[in-house]
Amino acid sequence: MNNTYKHIKYSKLILVKYIIITGVFFISNIVIAQSVEVWLTTGDQTNKLSEKNDLSFSSGTKNGTVIDIDDAINYQTMDGLGAAMTGSSAYLIQTKLSTSQKDLLLNDLFTDTGINLSRVRHSIGASDFNLSSYTYNDIAQGQTDPTIN
Repeated sequence: MNNTYKHIKYSKLILVKYIIITGVFFISNIVIAQSVEVWLTTGDQTNKLSEKNDLSFSSGTKNGTVIDIDDAINYQTMDGLGAAMTGSSAYLIQTKLSTSQKDLLLNDLFTDTGINLSRVRHSIGASDFNLSSYTYNDIAQGQTDPTIN
């Protein structure tokens, strides 16, 4: 190989390394600059889904609780966040709230200006929080339906 070819090859290698190092530095600074919203609920009810000051990611030694994030490891994934809707809750919302109160409640629960829930769980059949007992396979008294038709 001639020296010109070696010099070009070496220069390209240095340029590629420079681009990679610069990219890693740039990306790590983006991650460090990101912040996370904090919403707090405490058992003594002094905080009930209270918005707190945002926290920022940073590097270096810190006091207090430290959470190390390793993007290479996924223990579980989340499809969304939600809450349970009991029969008694649905009854109270339907019968005790005005239209404007219902709108306010639904906006507080399901929009990004509220807590932005994306899932609702409802029990299959009556739970202990329903006004009456029922199943999705109610049959006349004295009859049986072992195949759940």
